[in-house]
Amino acid sequence: KEPMLSLVLPVNYNYQIQGYIVIHSALSHIHKDAIYFADSINIIFLAFLGFLLIVFCIIYFLTIAPLRKLNKAALEYASGNYTYPLKLKRTDEYGDLSNSITYMAGELTKLDDYQKKFVANISHDFRSPLTSIKGYAEAMLDGTIPYEMKDKYLGIILFETERLNKLTSSLLTLNRFEN
Repeated sequence: KEPMLSLVLPVNYNYQIQGYIVIHSALSHIHKDAIYFADSINIIFLAFLGFLLIVFCIIYFLTIAPLRKLNKAALEYASGNYTYPLKLKRTDEYGDLSNSITYMAGELTKLDDYQKKFVANISHDFRSPLTSIKGYAEAMLDGTIPYEMKDKYLGIILFETERLNKLTSSLLTLNRFEN
């Protein structure tokens, strides 16, 4: 009384049909099995998507996020911000790279401080002779220094000029060094 699906298969032996296998199944049972199978496939598919999402999160937090932090820190250090905090507390290669970059930033900070001190010292060393030369030249021009003392002060100006020349030569020699 209910729709059925029938399947008939012949049974062959020595190239001759020996009989038939007939299977009858109600379509309602087949429909229920198909729905159950589709639901099972959907559950498996959703579980697989969940698994992929978990794997992606693990990959992101273990590889991509630390690389982004390292890249951001490297860009900050390259722009001269050596105080940028690189917080990557790991014991793997990323941690080693983080420690190396942090060490590099510290060394660059020291080098930057050294350079500032060096420029300040050079400026002071150049300013002293220039002040003497300017002061004595102005004093000679406006008559503060008597005419008979001019040779003494011209000698001082010449000495300070030579000192400036030596400083400039030393600075040019220093500039040729790589470090």
